[in-house]
Amino acid sequence: MNSISILKNSVQTYAWGSYTAIPELLGTESPSSDTHRQSFGWVLNFNEGETDVLPVTHINRCERIYLSRTEEFVLSVINLQEDTTYHSPSNRSGEILLCTAGNALIFDLASRVKIDLSKGSSILIPTAVEKYRISGDATIYKAAVPISES
Repeated sequence: MNSISILKNSVQTYAWGSYTAIPELLGTESPSSDTHRQSFGWVLNFNEGETDVLPVTHINRCERIYLSRTEEFVLSVINLQEDTTYHSPSNRSGEILLCTAGNALIFDLASRVKIDLSKGSSILIPTAVEKYRISGDATIYKAAVPISES
């Protein structure tokens, strides 16, 4: 089963990095110190556990949004085939796009700039980009700051 994990703050993101970098982050002695293990053992917990599969709602023909319990971001997946095109909404925030399969072409409708996105690559789409479209044959995960409905 494939999965995408998004962590909601930089301390968590850093903790998932290399083990040797953690003492630098925490300002502690080497990772072999007992104090470090007692105080910060939770940082490197590799225990197995149950995971929740998030429910999904279809937004349009090619985008589905995952209904998570977090307020910091929204995650959706865009599935494109040669006969489908994704059009960004008019009211949107900054977005991170991560291509996990295939190839796509992102087209900024205002500036006419085209950017290729292929498996393993990602791009930040700033709020300054008013509208864009994506075409191709790809699976793209989109993380964005939620937009309030008011």
